[in-house]
Amino acid sequence: SWSYEQAGVSLPASTRSQVSAGRKVSESDLQPGDVIFYYGSASHDAIYIGGGKVVHAPTEGQDVKVENYEVIGDIHSVRRIVG
Repeated sequence: SWSYEQAGVSLPASTRSQVSAGRKVSESDLQPGDVIFYYGSASHDAIYIGGGKVVHAPTEGQDVKVENYEVIGDIHSVRRIVG
């Protein structure tokens, strides 16, 4: 939510609330800025930055990382918040 706030876009703070924000898109239609939710519970999310990569904070207290989006875990859904 902090990243979107910097761009002037309001997004709920909790991952569980964010999973219904914006509109659902398919994994094959990923675009930079899309939010990818992971695990059956959608308990983790990451922002797609292009080139198969996302930026995310693995867990509280750890540094933010850039990783291949497919290695984090099972994908629950993808949401396009803007556009």
